[in-house]
Amino acid sequence: MRFNTAQVLDLVCVPKETLRHWKTVLPPIRQRDGRSAQYTFAELVALSVIAAAVQGLAIPISRFTSEAEWLFGEIANWLEMGSPPAYFRILPNEMKLDSSSESEDVAVMCVVAVHIVVAHLKTKLAQPNEKAKASQLAFRF
Repeated sequence: MRFNTAQVLDLVCVPKETLRHWKTVLPPIRQRDGRSAQYTFAELVALSVIAAAVQGLAIPISRFTSEAEWLFGEIANWLEMGSPPAYFRILPNEMKLDSSSESEDVAVMCVVAVHIVVAHLKTKLAQPNEKAKASQLAFRF
């Protein structure tokens, strides 16, 4: 399944200007152009994980620039494995995606539970689209 830009904005909960800026700093989505852009579910998950870190943990988007290719690839591989519980860890000098719920032996670390992010996305996708329902015309038969 592919998602257009409007769907990504709605599902990831970021403003259009934010996604536009992310396209300039995240290499995996750099080539997406406007309304015709299409995103895979794996890219949607990666963007949601990044949004959780940026919005919820105040990690600057620039922190993801050099790791974006790796993160998007790891999330795609993880989804192919059936999406077991996984944690995206942001450490001072590296990023990790693994299934261990054990904490690292470091003083500072941020964690995003990827499987929970996916569960929230799937819940949103299962709900009827209120905007689409509102735009439908009611014809009497």
